[in-house]
Parts: sequence; structure tokens; C-alpha cells
Amino acid sequence: MINQELFEKCIKKDPVAWDRFISLVKKTVLKSIKYELKHLNIYLPPIEIEDIMQDIFLMIWENNRLSQVHGPECIQAWLAITSIHFTHNHCRKYHFNRSKNTLSLDAMNLSDDGNRSLSDTLASSDPPIIERLDQKGYIKRIEKEISKLNHKQQLAIRLNLFDGLKQTEISTLMKLPKGTTSALLKRSKDFLKKKLGPAFMRDLKGL
Repeated sequence: MINQELFEKCIKKDPVAWDRFISLVKKTVLKSIKYELKHLNIYLPPIEIEDIMQDIFLMIWENNRLSQVHGPECIQAWLAITSIHFTHNHCRKYHFNRSKNTLSLDAMNLSDDGNRSLSDTLASSDPPIIERLDQKGYIKRIEKEISKLNHKQQLAIRLNLFDGLKQTEISTLMKLPKGTTSALLKRSKDFLKKKLGPAFMRDLKGL
């Protein structure tokens, strides 16, 4: 359990407090990394997973990211979101776009006449929801309103909208009953609908 005293010492970059903090939250970060890897259907060796975890802690320490967290009661949810997003970006940078030891997308013909490549097929499919939200200029508007929700609602709606997780997956990650997760998502979306307007939410459903 992270108390207020430990939280404040970590913000002040107390080395002893930081070591204690890592020992308390390491499992949460590791679980979140593995969860996102499973969601992306990517296998990484244990040593690379360990590197990702160390990079997450280093990023938090160097940029004093804990100072952005509202309080110790928000730490677990905030760490889960941060770890999932960091892992996703790591995979997108080092695994989605590898050019060495991989076949060229344009070299793999899929159609009977050999004129359609794999990249053509991928380009014709829907981009991830986070990209579609960004294309419509929704990200900043959503982020502003989501920041007004409590930390559990923030985590649930972010995992749903930004990471594309389904209700059952969110329940598993947050260790909550499905009914509770459903209620969190409903309240969060009702709040966004009220703040952003029903037309916005109808558009969102179409993404």
C-alpha cells in the first residue's frame, strides 16, 4: 500500500522511497505489460519485458511523472494506463515496423491476379480506434473531459476507447466484476455524452 508520505517522497525523488515504491508496484507494471503484449498477440523474451519495465520506471523518474498523479489512491490505475501505452508504443516502434529479417508487405501478393499486396489489404482495413479518434480531432476534447472523472472511470474508459479493450478484458485487468465494469463504462460515456453532446457520441459509435 502506497501512503501519502511515500508518495510525496517519491515526487521529491528520495532514492530510498523510490526503491520502496518500485517494490510495491512492480507486479502491477509487469502484469500490464504482459496484458498488452497478449492483446497485441506479440511474444517478447523475458529480458526484453524486463527492459520495458525498467524503461517505464526510468521515464517516470526522469520526468517526475508522479507529480501529475492526483494522489496515492490513483497510482495503480495510473500505472496500468502508463504501462499499457508505453508497451504499445514500444511494440509499434520496434516490432510493428521492422524492416530487417521480415518480408516486405508490398512483395506479398494476395489476390488471384497477383496485383494486390498485403499493404494494400491492410490499408483498406479500418485503422485502430485511437488513430481514427485522432483523425477527427477528438483526442484533446476527450482527454480534457476524461481527466474530470474519478481514477477508476478514467482507467476503464481509456482502456475501452484508446486501447480497444472489451468489457470482459477490462474487468480482468482491473479485477472488477463485469457488472461494476459495465457501470463504470456507462457512467463515463454518459458523462462524455453530456459534456461533448449526443452528436459526438453517435459519431463515436461509428468509429
